[in-house]
Amino acid sequence: MPYKSQIFTPIITGILLGLLVGTTSVFEIFFLIIITGFVVVGRYLIVLADKGSENIKSDERLLKLLRMTSRGLVCAVITSIAAINFFTHQRQLQAERIVPIFEEYYELNSKYPQSISDLRDIDKSTEKNLYYRTDSTRQSFYLSYLVNGVYSKSYRSEEKSWILNVD
Repeated sequence: MPYKSQIFTPIITGILLGLLVGTTSVFEIFFLIIITGFVVVGRYLIVLADKGSENIKSDERLLKLLRMTSRGLVCAVITSIAAINFFTHQRQLQAERIVPIFEEYYELNSKYPQSISDLRDIDKSTEKNLYYRTDSTRQSFYLSYLVNGVYSKSYRSEEKSWILNVD
């Protein structure tokens, strides 16, 4: 009977890796996949080094290693999908809440703010999660946020609608 730590360690590691992947960009995900690959290969080589010249296919340790690794990877994938969806939804809510604030600012000042930080009572995480720019006269603005680490969704004040950018 394996120890509880042997069962839960890959699951907890997978969940933590999934949270990390769910909060990063696509390029960082490739880096994490490479690191995970090195860890899996390293663990496999350790088992082979301990085995010596015995038959690898009959080794229970190798099968246990593969089961533990697969549990961790399944947890990582599930958690990363959940985290990506959660954080995308949070960015979407922030973006949808801030558009009327920009319009209100425009009505009061006859131009849009230079940056998100020019707006009152805006959380710093909002500025970090959204990309905002205005034209040179500050008569129109562009707002976007990242969707699922690959696509972005953008709002242009001229069209007053959200568009999913797939390029």
